[in-house]
Amino acid sequence: MIRAVLALAFLLATAGAAFGQAGGPFLRADCTTLTSPVTHASVCFDTTGGTWRVWNGSIFAHITSTGLALENVLIGANQNNLVNYQWNGTPSGTTQQVTGAFTTTSYPTAAIPSSAFRIALYAGAETRAGGEAILPLNISAIARAADPVSTVNGLQMTLSNNQASSALNCVLPACYNGISVVSSGSGIASYAYNVSGTGQWRQGYEVDSGAIATGGFAFNYKGNGTNGNAVIRADSTIELGFTSSLGNPNEVHIGNNRFLQALNAAGSALIAIASVDTNNQPTLGATSNSAPTVVRVAPGAGTPAGLALPGFSTSE
Repeated sequence: MIRAVLALAFLLATAGAAFGQAGGPFLRADCTTLTSPVTHASVCFDTTGGTWRVWNGSIFAHITSTGLALENVLIGANQNNLVNYQWNGTPSGTTQQVTGAFTTTSYPTAAIPSSAFRIALYAGAETRAGGEAILPLNISAIARAADPVSTVNGLQMTLSNNQASSALNCVLPACYNGISVVSSGSGIASYAYNVSGTGQWRQGYEVDSGAIATGGFAFNYKGNGTNGNAVIRADSTIELGFTSSLGNPNEVHIGNNRFLQALNAAGSALIAIASVDTNNQPTLGATSNSAPTVVRVAPGAGTPAGLALPGFSTSE
C-alpha cells in the first residue's frame, strides 16, 4: 500500500513538470503553443519533428551538440528551418580547422532542385519588397596585418576527374567544370563574372603557365553561330573566326577575307590595315584581288625608305 501511494505521488509530481507552462521539459506537437516560456530554461520535445527544443528568447531552437565533433546528420524533408545554424571551431594550432562540413559521399541525398543533381550545400535567396541587395553566398577572407604572411584564397575549388579526359568541346554528360555560371529568368543579366573594388587587385584574371593542356584553349568565345570563335590557345596564339592547331606559338591568325582594322583619328570609322583576300593574297590597306596596294613609309633614322614585299609597290 505504501509503495502504491509513493508511486502515485511520483507520477503526479513528474506530470506537473512535464506538462506545466513553466520550466519543463514539455511534450508538445507544436512547441510554440507553450505560453510564457523562460529563456534557456523551457525545454520542449517536438513530437511532430522528433526533436528537442529550447526557448532562446525568440524561438524554440533545436538542441544540437557543439564543439569540433563532425556529425553526419540527415536533415529530413519535413524538418522546419526555424533557426539559423552556426558552426564554431576552437583554434587548436593545427594547419587545417573545419568548422562546418557537408558531404554527399556517404548518404543518398535528396536531389535539389531536380533529380539531375546531388547537392552537398545549397544556398538560395530572392529579393523582397525592401529592395535590399541579396547575397546567396557571401564569403569573407581577411589577411590581418599583425599575422604572418600566408596564402589566402577567398574561394578554393578542386576538381578531380578520374574518368576519361574531356574533349576540347565537351559533350554532356562528359563535362567536368570548375565553375559553371548558368543564366535564367525573363530578363538579361549583367555580368557572369565581375572584378570590382577599390583598385586593390594586381590582376583581374590569370591562367597559370602549364594549367591548360596542350592543344587546349585558355579562352574560347564560341561566337554568335555565324562568325566563328575567338580563341586564345594554350601556346598563346590568338585565332579570330576559327580554331586550329596550325602555325607557331604567339601568332595572330585571322580567317580568309577578314581585316585587321584601326580606328581613324576622328573616332568615326575604321581603317583597314591588312587582310587576306579571297585569292589568298596578303593585302595591306584596302582589299584588292588584282591591283597591288601602295604602302607609304615615313622615312627616319634607321628606317628604310621603302619596303620590298612581293606583290606590293612602295613609295615615300
